[in-house]
Amino acid sequence: MSEILAALQRRKSVRGFKPDPIARDKLEALLSTAQLAPSWCNIQPWRVAITVPPFTGEVSAALTAAAAPLVATVAAAGGPPARS
Repeated sequence: MSEILAALQRRKSVRGFKPDPIARDKLEALLSTAQLAPSWCNIQPWRVAITVPPFTGEVSAALTAAAAPLVATVAAAGGPPARS
């Protein structure tokens, strides 16, 4: 329990990001883990858009304009992700 409390106390918000691309395997691992997050009544209100330059700004603007409940835009390297 103390490890969990320590992790919560170390948490911080980041508003400045490096321009370095995120490796695809790391991005996939992050998103796979994020899918395990609980939500009230399992409603899972989040949506994630993975974009690649030069489309990142366009996609982010379109999602924001659509007033999605949560907009998370992730810039990925190596071309567009495979569709599932």
